[in-house]
Amino acid sequence: MIRVCLVEDQTIVRQGLRGLLDLVDDIQVVGEAVDGEEALAQVYGALIYSLQNETS
Repeated sequence: MIRVCLVEDQTIVRQGLRGLLDLVDDIQVVGEAVDGEEALAQVYGALIYSLQNETS
């Protein structure tokens, strides 16, 4: 499974990309962001959450 975080400042483009990617079985959209800073914050948060649950 390929996990993707979409980063695009235009909502309509981001929604279109998400719609296309949702049709692909091997791709899972795990986040959406309007810029790189927001995307990095989401990815960092998901990584920390994953690491905390891995050690529990």
